[in-house]
Amino acid sequence: MKKDDHVLDLGAGTGYISFGIAELVKTVYTFNYDEDILKYLDTVAKERDIANIITVSGKFKDIQSDNHFLI
Repeated sequence: MKKDDHVLDLGAGTGYISFGIAELVKTVYTFNYDEDILKYLDTVAKERDIANIITVSGKFKDIQSDNHFLI
């Protein structure tokens, strides 16, 4: 991974992977269907002063390659 990479964490859950790689890349997009778990993830990111994690809610089957977070 490079510092200018963007990463998509599908099914991010509580952010175990997202938090682990956030300091290594430019942006981590966390995608999950459960909006409550994404709110939790966002809260923890703010508590840890991690500003490069962006939460995205949706259904996996609705992902299209033209979405803004798929790079």
